[in-house]
Amino acid sequence: AFLSMTPLNRNGSHCLDEYPSFMRNILVFFLPVFLFVYETKGQDCIGGSIHTNETFLYGRFETSMRSAQGNGVVSSFFLYNLDVDCNWPDVNNEIDIEMTGDDDDNVQFTTHYPFLASSTHIYEVDFNPHAELHDYAIEWEPNAVRWFIDGEMVYSQGPSAANQLIYPMRLIMNLWAAEAVSWVGEWDPSIMPLNSEYDYFKYYEYTPGNGNYGTGNNYTFGWEDDFSSYDDNKWNIEDYGGFGGNYCIFREEGVEFTDGKMYLKMNHPDPNPETVPVTFSVNTDSEVIIPTDKIYLNADFNGWCGDCMPMNHDDGTWSITVDLEPGEYQYLFTLNLWEENGAAPLGSECDINPCDEYPNYGVTVSRNDDPIMLPTYCWGTCEDCFFTSIENPSENAEPKLLGIYDIYGRKTHPESGELLLYYYDNGKVVKKIIVEP
Repeated sequence: AFLSMTPLNRNGSHCLDEYPSFMRNILVFFLPVFLFVYETKGQDCIGGSIHTNETFLYGRFETSMRSAQGNGVVSSFFLYNLDVDCNWPDVNNEIDIEMTGDDDDNVQFTTHYPFLASSTHIYEVDFNPHAELHDYAIEWEPNAVRWFIDGEMVYSQGPSAANQLIYPMRLIMNLWAAEAVSWVGEWDPSIMPLNSEYDYFKYYEYTPGNGNYGTGNNYTFGWEDDFSSYDDNKWNIEDYGGFGGNYCIFREEGVEFTDGKMYLKMNHPDPNPETVPVTFSVNTDSEVIIPTDKIYLNADFNGWCGDCMPMNHDDGTWSITVDLEPGEYQYLFTLNLWEENGAAPLGSECDINPCDEYPNYGVTVSRNDDPIMLPTYCWGTCEDCFFTSIENPSENAEPKLLGIYDIYGRKTHPESGELLLYYYDNGKVVKKIIVEP
């Protein structure tokens, strides 16, 4: 329940600045528990999301689409400022066309502005948008936003709304399941598999006084995609992404190009997903540790559970190996449950999300990865606590070498001039920079 109190954008970013200090403290203390709620729900279904590589400041955007039917399901065609850096919600901008699967005769038009303001209009149509393809378009210019269905303008907003839409945005299409029952109805996973369908996309540049298309002939054709195949020069498919209030995690397989159409798909997650062994380790030589102390791994993948993942101790270094599905994860180390945190320095180079208030380390697990050996951080720092040496590969050969890894934890082979991590069966890890003789 508390998670719904924190503002979230479509990338799941939190902003606590709007709350009194006592409320921020409560939310910061409990947020790991809330994030577990989000992560768990995010595994209930696989959805699809795709966005343009290009950003647009004004223009006309067209598609032909059929939305997906079913309670809790949202199909979309919208513009959104993905490139907010650490400035959300100050630079929040969005223009939506959305269909909810519980409603057979309405289409929703919404604009979102800085600091979480928004305006929504529900337009009644004389057809079922889930049953067949129809043409939809958005015109965005400095003083107006217009929405079109099958070539006819059906709704517009004037300067009071459009003047707040000032940031470049990307065009996004996605299919997901929402938690907001009052908006979309209660989601039932048994209705999967589902899909939404898109036949084409067209972009027209805003060229006032020099165009030949759209309202006032103020638009000029830019480019189009007939969706005969995936063009990664134009598009980016989201993989292992999501946002707050979404039961689904977006996966690459949730976007499919076939028979001259693009389909966004919603399906059950793989019951036997692939996993990759990931080894986490931390050194506590800088801390005063007594024999009864324990170090634990706490992360979003274990629900920030406190003491459910005790780490193994060997001469000042604590480690544990966990099998993880591909995805992006955040973690930190704790002493004696939550007595002390061995986390990334806030805003540092190893703080996975410097825009938020939570100093977590991060790791990305990809498909077909070799086992990942993460850096052994000195407690509460970004520093790797292992000795760095410069050696000739023909000298000082170490017996029983287990593997050689790059600084990202990927198994590799020796290359001159590259910083590498050598792991041995006695638990020793040595960083080496190879120099050719």
